[in-house]
Amino acid sequence: MGENVYETEDTVAQYLHFHFGEGEGSRAANFLADGRGFIFPVETVNRLLDLDASSASMRALDLGCAVGRSAFELSRKVTSVVGSDLSYALIAAAKNIASGEPVSYRLAHDGGAATNHDVRLPGGVRPERIDFRVCDALKESGRYHFIHAANLLCRVPDPAAFLKRLPLMLEPGGQLALATPASWLEQFTPRDNWPAMPVLDFLKEHLEPHLELTREVDIPFVIREHERKFQLGISLGTSWRVRH
Repeated sequence: MGENVYETEDTVAQYLHFHFGEGEGSRAANFLADGRGFIFPVETVNRLLDLDASSASMRALDLGCAVGRSAFELSRKVTSVVGSDLSYALIAAAKNIASGEPVSYRLAHDGGAATNHDVRLPGGVRPERIDFRVCDALKESGRYHFIHAANLLCRVPDPAAFLKRLPLMLEPGGQLALATPASWLEQFTPRDNWPAMPVLDFLKEHLEPHLELTREVDIPFVIREHERKFQLGISLGTSWRVRH
């Protein structure tokens, strides 16, 4: 078995920049008119979940939270947030950010050069409301008013089983935010478990018996590999509510 890519220093750095870099000083920002691709973890929360003053007493779960930006955004409105990810390295980084101390990382520039960057806790978030923990998304339990799962579906070994679990963890009237670029890879999901249909149809097949689809939007994201190479993805963002 090779090294788990999500436990490496390079991946942690890439995710820190993906979640908190916001495109600042990026060459890609000069060519992409829609800057929302640089704030994907914020966009998935704001565009897919209906958070307001009434959310204050509710509970939220951020599945596949990585280094935590969406969990931090949830903490602005929700007083109890669980940020869950299978990677020890990513959760450690999220906890370090939550401590309030600057977190430093290095990114490939071009060739063999690298540049230094820092992450600081975003203003207005409430880290004391968040419990970051390592857990397999297929083993998470509990009941929540909001569940957020962005770019996770195509990284679990059994997507159908994952979708089957989600309605069971929602409170009556609860809301699910699910975003996926449907970038299936055999190193994460055996080919036999890939959907044999368009991903929206796959979501409907597994979720509609219990949840109602209320929103469908495309949400772009940009991941920096180095200063002259970026990944542009477009996640299918969907919002679901528990049926009455």
